[in-house]
Amino acid sequence: MTDGLGYQDERSHTAARAWRRLQPGGEAPRAIEALGATAQSSVYRLHGMGSTGTSIVAKRSYSSSIRVERLVYEEILPTLSLSALRCYGSVEDEDGRAWLFLEDAGGRPYSEDLPSDRVLAAKWLGAMHAATADRHLAATFPAVELDEYLDCLRLTRTYVLDHLARRDHDGGSGKGFQRILDHLDGLERCWCSIVTTWGQMPHCLVHRDFIRSNVRVRDGASGSTLHVIDWGRAAWGVPATDLAGLDFDAYWCEVRGRWSHFGRATIRTMANLGDVLRYLDWMEGTGQYLASSSNSEVVEMEADLLLYEGLLARARITAGLL
Repeated sequence: MTDGLGYQDERSHTAARAWRRLQPGGEAPRAIEALGATAQSSVYRLHGMGSTGTSIVAKRSYSSSIRVERLVYEEILPTLSLSALRCYGSVEDEDGRAWLFLEDAGGRPYSEDLPSDRVLAAKWLGAMHAATADRHLAATFPAVELDEYLDCLRLTRTYVLDHLARRDHDGGSGKGFQRILDHLDGLERCWCSIVTTWGQMPHCLVHRDFIRSNVRVRDGASGSTLHVIDWGRAAWGVPATDLAGLDFDAYWCEVRGRWSHFGRATIRTMANLGDVLRYLDWMEGTGQYLASSSNSEVVEMEADLLLYEGLLARARITAGLL
């Protein structure tokens, strides 16, 4: 039973029990709010913690992912003079999962539709990329592998072909799916060129999932601050996908002191390539569920894929990958 926001007995909730393991004798939350769940993770807000009534966010995910996140929050971000959330620590479960406890970011979601948000994000990411570029983190984080995006391309083709074989598509949607296949084939023909370009790009710490749901903005009288969450996919390598959707001029202003030897044109090329790779990632993430979803869900996924097709078409033109 719940009271609309929390649980009737907050102490019995798994997030509360994990918190007490981290903070024995600590106060129980006054309410627990479920923020979201996927096959990989679940996230809760613990309301009313301590005498000040602070909210804490509890995230349960794979232990390997939680360890990467805690490393970023505790050992990387505090050294960069950037806005960052407090990490209270983590605890391991016996099933290969773990809990991470963070300061509640609050604020509002980041929006690519707001120019001021794109500038704010560009400055924050640019500063983070430039500051970590000269650190020896390659052995600390997983590597960003370009081949992962080639896998996304090939898997998306398989999902779309399978979907077309199982369902009739007449008119616009059928033509739209054929355009998706044409894009995938065209990009694979360009892949050797992409590999060459990739090898000429700078390396740094990369978030790899810089999207609306993972970025919060706190607006205040003295200005806005950005808070980036969900670092479970963080890796070392080319930061192309982090740049997708950002204000490029603001980003270049932050990184040119560190990457002047690469030149503005190279960093611009990296940003353009990032758009292409991001849409491949989104397509694969949507396409994988086409075969196992309900009819109503499939209709929404088809609409998403056709939207991504239009975005990918423009990104290919901008990146010169035709």
